[in-house]
Amino acid sequence: DTTCHWIEDSLSSINASANLKDSRYYGNYSNSLAPANENSGIKRAAGFNENWKTKNIYDLAGNVWEWTSEASSSRFIFRGASYNDCGSDYSVSYRDSDDDSNYFGNIGFRFRLYIK
Repeated sequence: DTTCHWIEDSLSSINASANLKDSRYYGNYSNSLAPANENSGIKRAAGFNENWKTKNIYDLAGNVWEWTSEASSSRFIFRGASYNDCGSDYSVSYRDSDDDSNYFGNIGFRFRLYIK
């Protein structure tokens, strides 16, 4: 949530319609819109497209779902959706959950660097 709120004020510079509930303008989704629609809808290496970043965070929206540090009961939370999802239905702020022992080819995780 903190990261989503931090990027929110810069989304209008990408496109007037870009927001936390519709990530098609800056994410790799099956229905991405310009400027993000170049080479979209296929899983790519992180940082593949400059249009899939905001505030220098690549692939926060789309490409692969990302596990978070959140948990609900025995289920773990992932966010951001993936290349084969719709950015208008599963945006950067959308949450889903599953048992962490399940394997999906469209879920990953992001390394974090904590600077004190």
